Amino acid sequence: MGVEILRMMGAIPKGSFGLKMRLVKDLIFLKSYFARHSDPNILAIPLLKDKRLEMIMELLRVAGIHSFYCGAMLDHVSMISRGLVMSLTKGLLPASGVHMSGHSLFCTALNDMKGARRFSHLAGEILDMTKAREQACIHVYVATSFIHEWQNPPNQVMDLFESGHKLGMESGDFEHAILCYLAAYHHAFIIGRSIADVEMKYLSAMKKLRLYNITYVHSFAEALLPVFQYLRGTAEKDFDPTFLADYGPSGTSEGSPDYYCLMCGYNARLQLAVYFNSDDLALHSLQGLDLISADSEAGFCFQSVRLCFSSLAYSTLYRNRRKRSYLNKSKRYLQQLKRICRIKGTVCLHRCVLMEAHLEAVRGRQSTSSVLVAFDHAIQVASSNGYVHDAALGAQLAAEYCVCVMQHIPNEDSLEFTTMATLLHRYLQQAKDLYKSWGAMALISHLENKHG
Repeated sequence: MGVEILRMMGAIPKGSFGLKMRLVKDLIFLKSYFARHSDPNILAIPLLKDKRLEMIMELLRVAGIHSFYCGAMLDHVSMISRGLVMSLTKGLLPASGVHMSGHSLFCTALNDMKGARRFSHLAGEILDMTKAREQACIHVYVATSFIHEWQNPPNQVMDLFESGHKLGMESGDFEHAILCYLAAYHHAFIIGRSIADVEMKYLSAMKKLRLYNITYVHSFAEALLPVFQYLRGTAEKDFDPTFLADYGPSGTSEGSPDYYCLMCGYNARLQLAVYFNSDDLALHSLQGLDLISADSEAGFCFQSVRLCFSSLAYSTLYRNRRKRSYLNKSKRYLQQLKRICRIKGTVCLHRCVLMEAHLEAVRGRQSTSSVLVAFDHAIQVASSNGYVHDAALGAQLAAEYCVCVMQHIPNEDSLEFTTMATLLHRYLQQAKDLYKSWGAMALISHLENKHG
């Protein structure tokens, strides 16, 4: 609706081709403008007085936000770029800060983190200058999710999201206030904080979302909730891969209104598939995620999990089914996450170490002792950085590797078999202790039932 109104007002071209050409011209203008003007020059632009242009820029802001949530990235970049060009040439408004924040998000998709930090800072300055408290919450959410989460310590990230939540509740932007609240505890889950605390906070936020009738943010939270509940054992039924795989449409595309809901749901199921050793659920989740462009979502919580668990899942699938394409995909996702860590920040670099160890284990090119040394290193790196859940997963994958090695030892009375059995017990006990501290009690029961 926003796009159609903007076309009727002559703010954007009517046809799809015209919109694309306008976008190209706007991006060329912005690149040139930002190269020629310093930040103080930009902040010295006078405020806009034209009410008609103010209405257009506000419509561009709203259309830009909602096209992002729908995964319609071409529309999103078009709206944000058009609004930013108007801001720089006509005058600044509160909406200008959101357009600048959106441009910083576009830079993260291009892996231009220097530009992303610059425009994120400018966005905050414009919002302060125009006293736009009602717009500040979404800026905090974007800056934290797409920039700071990749590089800042966990406590700083939590504080940033908490500040966004406070700003939103005080200004009446309940939608993005609760989104910041959810993002804070999704981040807490990703970095290995207590699952029980995360689930409690999520359920509390979902009650608020129902109270304010914010349905699509509620759908994101609802899609992520199963990963907490099945790991803890608070789900209504026991872990059932067939039931969980009955999720999502047969296909989706960018522009679908349930784009982010599907991404959350498939990501949650992919994690469960790796933790609970379900090849069928892993394939279902991977096929669903393959329909969603990885570059469209550069947020830390989604992209870091997606790349890490996709690589782990494909490595396991290669070990069980020996399809070369699975091995190639596992290596590709590992290289992608390594590259992102070099560019955006090293918060999840320890996961690359774990992915490498698991990849070497399934390839079978290294000696058993070398592979176990790699797993021990991955566990140690994760533990020393406070990621107990990733250390536990490393111990679990090392135990699975021990089982595979033992299956190829013909004599169960041999010293080699006895040594591997001892190592298996050690890794399982380590995984159990670490998962217990995380709160994944249902996963511990699964490991006990599987391995005795």
